[in-house]
Amino acid sequence: KWFIDHLTPNGRAGVIVPQGVLSDRTKAGKYLRSMLLNDCALDAIITLPASCFRPYADAETAILIFHKGEKTKYVWFYELSHDGFTLDDRRTPIPENDIPNIIARWQKREDSPNSFSVSIHEIEKRGQVLSLGEFKKDHLTIRQGDLPAGWKVMRLDSLIEELNARAGSDHRYPVLSVTKHDGFVQSSTYFKKRVFSKDTSDYKVVERGQFAYSTIHLDEGAIGYLDKYVVGIISPMYKVFRLKVSEEVVHPAFLFRVLKSAAFMEKYRTLGKGSIKRRKSVAFEKFAAVPVPIPPEPIQRKVVDHIRAVQDLEARLETARGYLATEIERTLKLVGLA
Repeated sequence: KWFIDHLTPNGRAGVIVPQGVLSDRTKAGKYLRSMLLNDCALDAIITLPASCFRPYADAETAILIFHKGEKTKYVWFYELSHDGFTLDDRRTPIPENDIPNIIARWQKREDSPNSFSVSIHEIEKRGQVLSLGEFKKDHLTIRQGDLPAGWKVMRLDSLIEELNARAGSDHRYPVLSVTKHDGFVQSSTYFKKRVFSKDTSDYKVVERGQFAYSTIHLDEGAIGYLDKYVVGIISPMYKVFRLKVSEEVVHPAFLFRVLKSAAFMEKYRTLGKGSIKRRKSVAFEKFAAVPVPIPPEPIQRKVVDHIRAVQDLEARLETARGYLATEIERTLKLVGLA
């Protein structure tokens, strides 16, 4: 608190603390972490090897870097394994040294095999515990190597929230379904028959800009992003969710394409629970725990724009195919061949 109080606006400080402070469940520990997250912006936590202060101390420590003037949005974690010296009492210089890598990645808070960023949403959900080990298994272990500069890996539950609004008995919303290939569709029109319950009062409300997935067909691509309708209702078997972060963090159309990708279909297959192969249900808690690679916002928009351009081209080609088929049929009739 003394450091925060004595910082000038936008001033930054670095403090070495015992790692126990990051996960201490006492009232004092919780107060300290709350202060770091809310009374300033906690920029980074760099964990140090247990023996880096030998022969004087053998405690596990971490460097906290924070600045004054705003609340925490993300915390960058770095697991320092080598500081350029042996981890014994002699502390002899060695070639292995992570410090230059920290300096190189610090400005953009880049992800790497040793570093990752965690949003305040995820930290709050885990009770403001700040130990690297609390997040490591969900962030470091999913990478095959270095990500491009500026990319982050974030759990879905730090980006989305589940919705459970119900239609009630007095509504006039269209009944929707989520298909594997076409996303949201109007149920009666798409299936040419009624496939939903007569009583739809317990159906879930889904609005434009929100998502839904089928719990038993998620691994086959039954996930949708609603952009064709203003509002509709959907069977309670679906899970409905929306973004809880701004489009500057993740663009909804980009996130949808990631969630519907072949790589994620494969991931969903490991999440399902049930004895029947094509009826394994994926709970929202399991789905929301999946880590997602998030590039910088300009890259997301380029991806979205490119996909939309391809979709527009596909639509025009489909229209052209329909026109050609009609013209061929008309020509054949004119010459008596149809």
